[in-house]
Amino acid sequence: MKQTLTRVVGFVLMAGAFLGLTLSIAGLVILPRVERMVTTRALAGLDLLDRTLAATADGLSVADEALGRAVDSLALLQTTTQGVSQAIGDTVPLVDTVADMMGEDLPESIRAAQTALTAAQSSAKLADDTLSLLAAVPLLGLGEYAPAVPLHTGLGHISDSLGSLPASFSQMEQGLKTSSGNLARIEGDVAGLADQIGQIDSSLAQTRSVVTQYQSVVGDLQVEVAALRDGLPRWLRWLRWGLSLGLIWLGIAQLGLLSQGLEMVRRTRAGESQEPA
Repeated sequence: MKQTLTRVVGFVLMAGAFLGLTLSIAGLVILPRVERMVTTRALAGLDLLDRTLAATADGLSVADEALGRAVDSLALLQTTTQGVSQAIGDTVPLVDTVADMMGEDLPESIRAAQTALTAAQSSAKLADDTLSLLAAVPLLGLGEYAPAVPLHTGLGHISDSLGSLPASFSQMEQGLKTSSGNLARIEGDVAGLADQIGQIDSSLAQTRSVVTQYQSVVGDLQVEVAALRDGLPRWLRWLRWGLSLGLIWLGIAQLGLLSQGLEMVRRTRAGESQEPA
């Protein structure tokens, strides 16, 4: 019974040893193929990743240039808008001054001119009457004094013409005040627009900074992918050598098991031959 068990154990050890040797030899044969297949697929994947990163880097470069042009354009637009707002703001006091002049100074000047014309008209009438009287004296030989429009009448017409101007100036004053109010609102709107443009410009500048960071990250990834692509075949070859050494060591260990199994079977056979018939 003991010899039978020993023989069975010996055969089991021999079978295990043969199986281990078969796996070791098969592994040594398959490992180079697996290495080539893994290397090919890994390099193809890394090439695809590298092309993707290159396309991403190009896209980020285009975006960075576009953002740079947009930032410059918005900065110029903000400066121009602020200049327009300042110009409108400088115009408002001038319009107010002109409106005050139309509503107060010019009407007063016209009324003063009318007063002067009225006084001049009285003097002119006196002069006209005097000249007419002197012209009527034959001894003086002045001839007939009969102007088409007597001086005092002409002055009266001028005074009457000036009388309609204050009302016109009043209308102009109202229009200028309305324009001043509109200009003030426009100045506020333009100033607000300049602030909004400035905020957009600041946001674009921050976005451009983020794009620059992405460009740096993509550049680092491209360097790492290139290093991985260059070193991958060597690393896989080292891995194959390590696995091959492990399989060889496993095969050598199976030889020990095989010899042990053969020895156990031989002992059982030798014991059977020594038993009495």
